[in-house]
Amino acid sequence: MKLCKFFTLGTMECTNKNCTYSHCLSVVSDFNAHPKSPIKSVAVMPDGPQVLTGAMDNSIKVWNFSQGKPELSATVPTVGAVQHIEVKDGNTVVLSCDENLTGDPKNNVPVGIVKVLNPADSSLMSVKRSDEMPYTHPQSINSFVVLTGPDGVPYIISAGGEGLIRMWRFNANQFEHVGVLEGHIRGVTSLVLNDTYLWSGSIDTTIRVWDLNTLKCVCTLTSTNGGHTSPISCLVAIPPSTPSQQPNTQAPANTSGYIASGSLDGDVKIWSLSGELVWSGGHIAEGTGVGITSLHVFQDLLGGQQVLLVGLTDGKIMARSCVTMNLLFSLDITNFGPNNIHMQTVWSIASLGHSCFVSSDNTGRVIVWKAYLPLIDNTGTNS
Repeated sequence: MKLCKFFTLGTMECTNKNCTYSHCLSVVSDFNAHPKSPIKSVAVMPDGPQVLTGAMDNSIKVWNFSQGKPELSATVPTVGAVQHIEVKDGNTVVLSCDENLTGDPKNNVPVGIVKVLNPADSSLMSVKRSDEMPYTHPQSINSFVVLTGPDGVPYIISAGGEGLIRMWRFNANQFEHVGVLEGHIRGVTSLVLNDTYLWSGSIDTTIRVWDLNTLKCVCTLTSTNGGHTSPISCLVAIPPSTPSQQPNTQAPANTSGYIASGSLDGDVKIWSLSGELVWSGGHIAEGTGVGITSLHVFQDLLGGQQVLLVGLTDGKIMARSCVTMNLLFSLDITNFGPNNIHMQTVWSIASLGHSCFVSSDNTGRVIVWKAYLPLIDNTGTNS
């Protein structure tokens, strides 16, 4: 599907009554949230709504979109570069950032720390091994998940650059270390939950599946069984599809959900929850070095279907049907021009509500996109 350039540039005006290009999507906001500083993570709080941007400039910024355009409502300084942000239950903000324990900027030895933000006073509670080891991991934390355990108590599972995955349980106003998952031999880059199973992706090119009841690895996905050939950069869960979301398609029914993985090898792979490869493709260009850096499942409310958004190292965002995995369109210079598109690595994508999604890049830029028509027609191919 080719998008109408006149409609996509934010004016939403196309004077050609016979235009054959799609008017399904447009840029509604484009701003420099953290000038010249990579924004590694964006998250959304439904109140407002508000967008949280975490960047390498040692800060989190809170942007209010209640009036349709971004207004900076708060800046929360952090001790180091922000790597990841999650919003739990609508208002609990958890983040991971780097911190230099030496206190000497000329002798920077960063460790990774998960912090929980108190929205009342913007104070941060650190998740740490002990007073003697005041960090979560000895290296950067690119991913973590927040969950409520079967005992009704909050847990955090964090992924370290040293290759370990640690589990923390909230007790007596602090998070206590309660377990470690060992198996990856390089840094862990991404985590995603599926019921009582945890999926992890690593620089070592493997994906591991862990049983959280036993903390044991039950499955390892490698290049020899259909896996990736380069570091894993991102994982995302694709929820089950309803029959109405799979009309007139030959795609296998997604009755239980899938896991999608992205890698610097440029491939997207779709896995069943038992670890079987369901689909592989999307390679960008052989030998170009373009890889995948972010994945997000966007609910196309107008069309009632799910769209997989794929962020790339060259700034493109590709959209695929979660039912057929057909390529729907690409958000690139062809459709938008250089002034209305990411030109460097897309680090994070999140749903904003009201048929909108938000993306961030390596230059500190944030773009908000809005769907005005269904992104997929009833054959699951395009709009």
